[in-house]
Amino acid sequence: MDPTERQNFVRSYTKILTNAWSNEDFASQLRSSPAETLAANGLSVPSGSTVQILDSQGGEGSLDDQVSIWEEGTSSGVFKLYVPEVPKIEEGELGEAELEAVAGAGEVNVCCCCTPCCTST
Repeated sequence: MDPTERQNFVRSYTKILTNAWSNEDFASQLRSSPAETLAANGLSVPSGSTVQILDSQGGEGSLDDQVSIWEEGTSSGVFKLYVPEVPKIEEGELGEAELEAVAGAGEVNVCCCCTPCCTST
């Protein structure tokens, strides 16, 4: 896959994942009519090919793994797309140390020649 093809694949794959995670009707359609749903979202497969939607995959589950798995479909005629469950996001409050790391210590040490209101020029 050349860089442009890879970029288009990643863009379409990302769109498909976010739609599947946020819209149950889309996820259902993806599983019942995968080739048509993928084509409508930028991932066309040659006619006569098979499309499999996978809940898990071998390897680390990285984007590079998915690209390799998809590329294998070119020679095998079986295109596999990994659509995991919605990622879990931990919710909670930040502790004092985490807040300080995000906000900084409250001190700003900047030389006057690097700020937008610099008057030393």
